[in-house]
Amino acid sequence: PNGLLESIAGGLPVVATDIPAIAEVLGSGYDFLVPKNSPSEFANKIVGLICTKKLMKETSHRNRARVRNSYNMDAMVESYIKLIEA
Repeated sequence: PNGLLESIAGGLPVVATDIPAIAEVLGSGYDFLVPKNSPSEFANKIVGLICTKKLMKETSHRNRARVRNSYNMDAMVESYIKLIEA
């Protein structure tokens, strides 16, 4: 999901397929995760974001904050320390 992280860090709102790696990055309860093989629902989520600029902005800010807090150097180091100590 590096492309996903880069998109979010760049300020893009994200609509994505609900698969484990993507769901882990976006967090549980993320409103724009779509079940696999649901192209019409995927399209509806995209249209919903495009048509609601405020929602698009809020989603972008929330996603960026999540990435900034969860995928920074300190968080990565802490994660490695936990892994090594386990």
